[in-house]
Amino acid sequence: MNKIVKNLKKHESAVQAVFCVLVLFIVVVSAAASFVGCSAKKGYSKASADYGVNQNFAVTSMKAAPAAAMGRGFAEGAVYADADYAVEEAAVFKDAPAESGAANNSRSGNVQADRKLIYTGNISVQVTDLSATEKSVAGWVEKFGGYITSSSISGRYLNVVARIPQKRFNEAFEEGASLGTLNNRSVSTQDVTEQFYDLNARLETRKILRERLESYLKNAPKIEDMLSIERELNDVQGEIESMEGQFRRLSNQIDFATIYFDASLPPNTTEQGFVYPNVGKKFSQFWADALEFLASFLVGIFYFVVFAVPFVLAAALLYFICFGRLGLVKKLFKLAGKKSEKAKQDKDSAQ
Repeated sequence: MNKIVKNLKKHESAVQAVFCVLVLFIVVVSAAASFVGCSAKKGYSKASADYGVNQNFAVTSMKAAPAAAMGRGFAEGAVYADADYAVEEAAVFKDAPAESGAANNSRSGNVQADRKLIYTGNISVQVTDLSATEKSVAGWVEKFGGYITSSSISGRYLNVVARIPQKRFNEAFEEGASLGTLNNRSVSTQDVTEQFYDLNARLETRKILRERLESYLKNAPKIEDMLSIERELNDVQGEIESMEGQFRRLSNQIDFATIYFDASLPPNTTEQGFVYPNVGKKFSQFWADALEFLASFLVGIFYFVVFAVPFVLAAALLYFICFGRLGLVKKLFKLAGKKSEKAKQDKDSAQ
């Protein structure tokens, strides 16, 4: 015990240095936490706003979806898969023609033989005349048997969305990239083979079910039975119309590839010629950015004062108690030293 006390007393300065380093570390961590909290708060507010917009969009989309399709678990491009309803269908079609089963058995072979792909291309070029380029793009699309879904010119930019027959996509894509000085281009492919054949099979099944319900309706003996069959027939008809719409859209996406064509003029250039940079606007933007930085800096200082100052005060108080005027740790060292010296003197006198 005496050796420990002597070592503590001998390294008292080192203990004080370690304590000071610890206090400095607490201050730095508090400051960092305050700045991170400020940034996180801003990010959280933005994320909350974005989430609210997305949530409203999702609710609106659900309300706009067909009731029959939503009831059976359908969404845009989704595959209908309801196990309970499938069991019901199996019971209804237990005496269905054998050709239907043969078609289902050979479906996997058809999938491998005929892949259904959706092609999407992006072309970005630089040109000197947007109006002339717009006419060239129209002729390019017409040449390959396609059509333009949207076209717009805004300032220095031309944006065109074109649909090209899939069989001529590669040829059209290569020629489209030569309509100006190429900046970049890209192609993406989506495989919807399984979705296509599953949707087609479900649609055929619903049509067979509709035919059987119509035959049952003709032979219904009671009015109650007729009303029940009519309700079921209306539900099936709604599902068929929804699925036919999905199938048409999916088939159109497969048959016609989409190419996003973007053209732009050189920097500081319009169709009328070269335009000098707007120096006043640049300085205005600079001062706006400077004020934004200053505001963020002041908010950061406020967070530092609110969150870090209490830690600093607590650390200062602890240092005052341990090593300051009160000096409890110093007094403890001195008291331990006195006891050690007294014990040593008593031991020497006893000898």
